[in-house]
Amino acid sequence: MDDISNPVVTRKRAWEDDNQTLADKLSSIETELSKTNSHITFAKLDIEDTKRELEEACEKLQEARKRLKDSSLSVDRCDKSIDATNRGISALEDRIKAMAEEIANLKATNAALEEKNAKCAKELETAKNGLEYVRVAAKLQLDRLEKPQK
Repeated sequence: MDDISNPVVTRKRAWEDDNQTLADKLSSIETELSKTNSHITFAKLDIEDTKRELEEACEKLQEARKRLKDSSLSVDRCDKSIDATNRGISALEDRIKAMAEEIANLKATNAALEEKNAKCAKELETAKNGLEYVRVAAKLQLDRLEKPQK
């Protein structure tokens, strides 16, 4: 019998052809699956690298936030120190003004005392002159009184 006319052989060949087609498709699918698995593996590696980079970036961000907070605290301390210094300067300026007023008052008092001293010096000179006059007059009087008794 002719192989072509035999239905079993024809079915067997069809089955073998179908199997080969399926085997080819399966091989193609396995190849694509292998490529996809490779892509997935590389994607997983990329994801791990990205995750590591993100973790490092987060750490750096946390450090930067801490430095910023420390800087902010330092700036606050500087601001408080500047405020305290300004209050001290203001107090010193007030004290300097008070001292200037006190100096002006002392100068006025000194001028008044110098004027009074000058008046007192004149009065003292006048009193000395008067005393000298009285002393001379008393001596003359004593001399006159002593002469008749001699």
